[in-house]
Amino acid sequence: MTRQQPRLGKQSGIALIALLVLLIMAGAYAFYRSANISFGSTQQDAKLTLALARAKEALIAYAVIDDKRPGRMLCPDMIGDGVSPTLSRDDCDGWVSGGPDVYSGWLPWKTLDLVEPSDDHGTKFWYATSRFFGGDRSTPALNSDTLTSLHVDVPSGSPSNDVVAVIIATRGPLDTRNADGDEYYFSGTSKTSEDNDVIAVITRQELMAAVEKRVANEVKACLEQHVTSAENTSRTYPWPAPLSNSIFKGTAQSLFGMIPATQPGGNPDVDLKKSIDNLTAAQNTLTTAWANADFATAQQALATINEIAAYARAQIDRLFIVAEALYKSTKKEKTVAGVTTLVSIFSDLGDTPDNVAIAAERPLLATFQGALADSGIDVFLAELTDQNQVLAQKINDAVVTPSNTGFGALQTQINNIFRRKIYAYSFTPNPDISQAISAANVIAIDAVSKAAVAKNLSNYTTEPNITLANQAISRANDLINANTAIYNTILASRINVDTSEIRFLAQRLGILLAAYSAAPDANSLNTLAVALDGAIQSVNAISTGSTTVLAAKAAAVGALNATLPPNTNTVVNLTGVAITRTDYLATAIENNGDNVLLETLKIADSRLAQAISGSLDAATLKNTVDGVDYWATQTATYANDIARKARKRVNIATVSDSATSAYTRSGQLLASLDGSTGSIALLNDYIQAPGDISKATKAQAAVTATQTALSNTIGSASTLETILESGTAQAATVTRWYGDACAFLQPASGTPSWWTANNWKNTTFYQISDRVRPTIGKLKVNGTGAYPVVVISAGRALTLPPPINLQQRSIRETKHYLEGLNQDPSRELNDAKTPVFVFSNAPVSNTFNDRLAY
Repeated sequence: MTRQQPRLGKQSGIALIALLVLLIMAGAYAFYRSANISFGSTQQDAKLTLALARAKEALIAYAVIDDKRPGRMLCPDMIGDGVSPTLSRDDCDGWVSGGPDVYSGWLPWKTLDLVEPSDDHGTKFWYATSRFFGGDRSTPALNSDTLTSLHVDVPSGSPSNDVVAVIIATRGPLDTRNADGDEYYFSGTSKTSEDNDVIAVITRQELMAAVEKRVANEVKACLEQHVTSAENTSRTYPWPAPLSNSIFKGTAQSLFGMIPATQPGGNPDVDLKKSIDNLTAAQNTLTTAWANADFATAQQALATINEIAAYARAQIDRLFIVAEALYKSTKKEKTVAGVTTLVSIFSDLGDTPDNVAIAAERPLLATFQGALADSGIDVFLAELTDQNQVLAQKINDAVVTPSNTGFGALQTQINNIFRRKIYAYSFTPNPDISQAISAANVIAIDAVSKAAVAKNLSNYTTEPNITLANQAISRANDLINANTAIYNTILASRINVDTSEIRFLAQRLGILLAAYSAAPDANSLNTLAVALDGAIQSVNAISTGSTTVLAAKAAAVGALNATLPPNTNTVVNLTGVAITRTDYLATAIENNGDNVLLETLKIADSRLAQAISGSLDAATLKNTVDGVDYWATQTATYANDIARKARKRVNIATVSDSATSAYTRSGQLLASLDGSTGSIALLNDYIQAPGDISKATKAQAAVTATQTALSNTIGSASTLETILESGTAQAATVTRWYGDACAFLQPASGTPSWWTANNWKNTTFYQISDRVRPTIGKLKVNGTGAYPVVVISAGRALTLPPPINLQQRSIRETKHYLEGLNQDPSRELNDAKTPVFVFSNAPVSNTFNDRLAY
């Protein structure tokens, strides 16, 4: 290890930071201080008390501002120079593998920017910290739930009293009990040479109270910068991820929850293609700039590539996550002869399933349906495309070598795949798509008939057999064109916004209209007018070829336009009409049906409900079960293919990331850009010293490596995008964060930041007054204020011993995280769409440890 010098230039002194920590903690650990330092009240003792307190506050301050592991304690000084070693491995100097879980040595007072402290015997302060709160390891994650290993003033074997670190004024040699190297420390009481150590302790709760305050403040700063960013033209907060899900899926209309990894809406295929296009454009810029020795432009291009690649990697990883979930939703466990295997969800229902079996299987269909909606993946379109390619090959085979076998295969493909499965097992309320499928089915019936005639011919070289064979080929080609028409109709029917966004517009207009009606003054009228103008812009921005949605859009635009400029005599009636038509537009989008399989599963679910009640005939039930089983099988294959090209296969229990996957390639690209040996740093070094041949050589090699990694990334991502078919998704669109304050949520390097690596995302929550940031918010803390957003970083659970708490936190309820009014059940019920607007805040105690920022 090297020696870690004080970071004075960066921090303006740890003492100043310590003061800041004290201020932001606002009494967070005052509760403990009288108990933490136990000795007499003489003038010398008072001086010692102050020195220990300053050391304690400086240690906490240093831990709070740690950029990699907030809450990490400094390694002790092992050679007596007052400097903490800079970590270059998992553990601090002096720790022996297999030994007690504690690091101990002298207090690193220089690193802490303190005047060298000593006790009344002139002895340096001793310092020890729990191994789980120091070092450079990735596990355990360091957060409020991390358990400590130190014990103070308790017999060996007693439960931990939750101490993270101790600072000891030894007053001569360490007392024997404290010098034995174990995790147990004792305060002296008799002041003899063997019983005179004075100990100041840092408890886990008081350390983490300060860290939690930092976390809450950083999240709040991010949210505020995001919502006020010029790039965020709608001035909207991201929808929170309610406690009902553990995949951090932002959910429309939710007002309270976790920091969302995704937002509803968006099209994963379109989003990925955009990232590929952006990477390609940046690649062209880099190539041209490098060829022209325009190093300043090349450096900008590298920075742009870094940003795009980080976001693309997050997109690709999310695609893998939703594809894996979709694959798993199509499977269930089945045990035969003691062997457990995975089978398709409805594969064992048989031709005449009973009501009990159907009732048992129906929840599996709901899971399948939910995973499909989350992913946005369009399995119907993918299967239609794949089977159309198979059909084209069979047509070619029959043309090149006309035979009974060739025309028989053509007949089977059309009849058994298209007519009896793809068309028969599909439904959509979208009239454009439905008509296209019906038209293709009519052509398929005729094509089957003509292929059957051609199959039975004995000679393909004479008339009229040549004509009959050509008629079969011609009609099969017509079917290819009809399937292409279905494909194009589905693409044209897709919509560039999510239902929730338009529904939100209608609801917001309703709230503002009610406010105007209650107080019809100029301010409320102007607020309503601004919202109406924004709604017009949002509705006009809707892009689709769906005839039903276009009709609803035209009606909504007409009604919204009629409200402006607002006339006090007509504004209530006209705005009411506009709200109704905007809400109808949201319904039209919701029922657009461009994801045919999703609509098919909805119908299947309603039919299963009928079957359970005994009101569905056996033939329809069999068709429904067979259809779901067919689509589950196709979905599993397709989802696994997407997952494999995105990151890795999911049909095998343990498998590493694929070396050629888009995720791996984008990670290699980011690694080539990042750090002191990356192309960004090395090119900058060369720009600063253009005459340095060594630096020029290193920059050349680094940029060449980045160009190679970039080409590989674009290639792998394009391979993934080529097979990806998707529409609007509920959990596949990565949240786009605006502003530098949000860098910890979306680090440019693409590697996990302290936020993700230490699982702060699991215990941090926020609530918004409204999706659009209001000038005056509705949220109150301790009965006062009008805040637009409140952020809570939950401390460790307080109600039960920690091991039980960690298990309980797998149950996503506010009572397992928060205290006081903060744990109101309305913050978890109905996806927190109507949570209470009041919060509690108080000093840290045994009954309250939430840290708020507002």
